[in-house]
Amino acid sequence: MKNTQSGFTLIELMIVIAIIGILASVAIPQYQVYTQRAEATTSLGAMRSVQLGIQEFAAVEGTLPTGLADLAPFGLTATNTDYAAGNVESVDVSATGAITIEYTADAPTGLRDKNIVVTPSIAGTGMVTFRIATGATGGSVDEKYRPNL
Repeated sequence: MKNTQSGFTLIELMIVIAIIGILASVAIPQYQVYTQRAEATTSLGAMRSVQLGIQEFAAVEGTLPTGLADLAPFGLTATNTDYAAGNVESVDVSATGAITIEYTADAPTGLRDKNIVVTPSIAGTGMVTFRIATGATGGSVDEKYRPNL
């Protein structure tokens, strides 16, 4: 009589566990980047009213605003902390019309106490487009966490 056993050997199980460990060591950092980028994308909602105000200002005046105070006729307040929401501490407009989103100290690690600068440009037709520049002009948030507009 033959005595046959079925199942996996200890070596085979250890190889499977090693493969799972290697896959996890690659997947976890990528997932963390993904979640922080998703948080940065979600935080863009705090600046949408300011973005619309800039578009309305440009349509009426033919130029970009020089601060939040210029957007008051379009229903926006001049206080930059009025636009705080979630991990966003403040939203401000610079003299060039750029929107700066400042993150709180409670934001995820890649966004904590940093900022993103959304730069508008106005075309000859009066259409305003927004983008987040690469490098330091796009803010202090690492480029891998910056959202796409």
